[in-house]
Amino acid sequence: MRRFSLRFVLLLLFGLLLYACRNEPGPVRLAPGVTAADYRTFFIQAVRAEGHRIDFEERFDTAVRRALE
Repeated sequence: MRRFSLRFVLLLLFGLLLYACRNEPGPVRLAPGVTAADYRTFFIQAVRAEGHRIDFEERFDTAVRRALE
């Protein structure tokens, strides 16, 4: 029983892999404000929900800036 289920899962995964390789990926979209020639720049837009803490956002921004220096 275990071998049957393993074979079934492997067959299913192989089918999904073939299906994924057959389809072409979607077009790449650039964020607003980024020109096509400026590939070193990225844009992170904050999503603020109820209870959002600005101090976490500031710490994240600082960490990203330090990582990119």
